[in-house]
Amino acid sequence: MTFPKPWVLGVVCLLAAAEEPRIRNARTETRAVSGDFEAAVAAIARQQPSGWFGYSIAVARDGGWQNCSNVVHLEGAERALVLGRIEGGAVTRIRTLPVECEIDAGGQSFTWFTGVTQAQSVRLLTGIVKAANSGNRERQRLRDSAFSALSQHSGAEAEQAIEQFADAAQPDWMRERAISALAQNREPKATAALTAIARNDKTVRMRSFAVGRLADKLGPDAIPTLKAIIRNDPSDEVMRQAVQGLTRVGEEHGVPALIEIARARDNPPARKEAMRRLGQAKDTRARAFLEEFVK
Repeated sequence: MTFPKPWVLGVVCLLAAAEEPRIRNARTETRAVSGDFEAAVAAIARQQPSGWFGYSIAVARDGGWQNCSNVVHLEGAERALVLGRIEGGAVTRIRTLPVECEIDAGGQSFTWFTGVTQAQSVRLLTGIVKAANSGNRERQRLRDSAFSALSQHSGAEAEQAIEQFADAAQPDWMRERAISALAQNREPKATAALTAIARNDKTVRMRSFAVGRLADKLGPDAIPTLKAIIRNDPSDEVMRQAVQGLTRVGEEHGVPALIEIARARDNPPARKEAMRRLGQAKDTRARAFLEEFVK
């Protein structure tokens, strides 16, 4: 039998420890998750009147969290902590923090779960969002914090869950939150889902909202889709949002696209909006075109 070299074991231990938060002022225990994570959380909720639990996830983006240390992730953080508050046998609060944070549990019990997969975390948080979808303000805060944590996850499981919350059957406020989350998700399917909403959704409000997020997500790569929406969408509101989107991809690429639309004569409303946006641009090409147009 071949045993790992001591330095290999040291690296493994360091990596495992790096995921665990620094916890003080708490009654702590560590539990390994091998099966149903939701059942494991429910079990500790039954066993103690109040307390906290936590685990780590791989993140899709920098969550813009509060700074907890002098660590600066120039390429964005790769992992984050998800913390849950338990009271009265149920999860009542969700927090997401950088892994560098030191946690003061205020004398409460704290259960740290190891081995939690992305899929297990997504199922837990999705269940919390759905269960707290109606009710008082506290339940709404729980729902919002759980959805915020869900939107930070990397991986296909999170993308699929977010896409379901963007479905037409959901209320508009939930769809808008899900659309914003799709715009931040790195999965290729998130871009496809966002594009489909921007081009094909039945409601003007959702198409318009998705168009803006698509421009922010793709930058210059959004220009072909934005131009197609300007040509084909029957809503002037969506058209105006798509023209505005061309100004948000950067003047280097956006101004030529605006000039192209302003030269076309087959869509007067789009042409007028493009002219208005060019008038606001500081680009010399925009000024030259407008001077040429005036002459």
